[in-house]
Amino acid sequence: MTAPEVIARQSSTSDGPPIYMSSLISAVGSLQDRRAFGQLFNSFAPKVKGYLITRGVSPELSEVIAIETFVTVWRTASTYDPKRATAAAWIFTKARNSLIDRLRHEHRPDHFRPSAVERDLGAVEYFDNRVPDGPAEPGLFQNAGLAAKAWT
Repeated sequence: MTAPEVIARQSSTSDGPPIYMSSLISAVGSLQDRRAFGQLFNSFAPKVKGYLITRGVSPELSEVIAIETFVTVWRTASTYDPKRATAAAWIFTKARNSLIDRLRHEHRPDHFRPSAVERDLGAVEYFDNRVPDGPAEPGLFQNAGLAAKAWT
């Protein structure tokens, strides 16, 4: 029997005490415990969605970001340190970071998106031909005219 299962029997609420939630994250990180992850998801996903809605995100997008948050929780649970943050603080920080990443991506100007750089400037082909030969030459961007085109 794992530690989360022992604590789960002692806890009468789904949210449980902070120690219980921390042990669930630890179980996910060390054992890839799907049951512990399910309990975390069931306890926190509605709260994360509500938090995102209060930040001005639509309900539909809030669900998507909440799911992205829990994918991140699954992947990074082994890095969780209960001495540095409670389970709730750690999960909500992941949610905030997911929201910020999404907003940055959506508001990035087109000329900074890789597809636009590839299409408009041909940078990938240029660098594929130049970089393997050695270190970049001084003035490489100016010689190619990339800097002037990118900032106009």
